[in-house]
Amino acid sequence: MNFYSYKYLIQQNNQQNLFYIVSAGVVALIVIVMGWLWWRHRTEMKYRDLFVIMMLLLLLIIGSQVNEWQSVKNDFNQKSQIIQIMQRIAKVKHVKKNQVWSNTTDLTDGMLVRINHQIYRVTINDSGSNFSLMQVTLTSNSIKYIKTEK
Repeated sequence: MNFYSYKYLIQQNNQQNLFYIVSAGVVALIVIVMGWLWWRHRTEMKYRDLFVIMMLLLLLIIGSQVNEWQSVKNDFNQKSQIIQIMQRIAKVKHVKKNQVWSNTTDLTDGMLVRINHQIYRVTINDSGSNFSLMQVTLTSNSIKYIKTEK
C-alpha cells in the first residue's frame, strides 16, 4: 500500500499545469515567429507555407488536447480537494501538514490517512464540506511512503 505525502501531491499538481502551459506557449511562439517571417518576406512563399503548417499544427494540438485538458482539470480539482482535506485534518489533529499522508491521490470516501503512526479512515459527506475520522488498524504492514516525485 502506498501513502503519499502532502508535498508530493502539491508538487504533482504544479508539474501538470506547467507542462501544458509551456507546450501551448512554445507552439504559439513558433506560430508568431512564422507569421512575422511571412509578413517580412512576402515574396518568399516558404515562410507562408511554414506559417500555414504551424497554424494547422497548433489547431491539431488544441483539437486533440481538449479532452486531455478537461481530464487534467478534473484531476487537478481532485488533487486540490484532497490537499484541502489534508490541510483540514492537520488543523483538527494539531499537527503539521507534512505529517499527514494519504493512501490515494484522488479524493474518495473511505480513503486512509496516516498521522503520527496512526491510521484513520476518512468518511466524507456528499458535498465534501465535512468529514469524519475513524481510527483503523491495517492487517498488512507493507507500506511504501512516497515523499516526492522522482
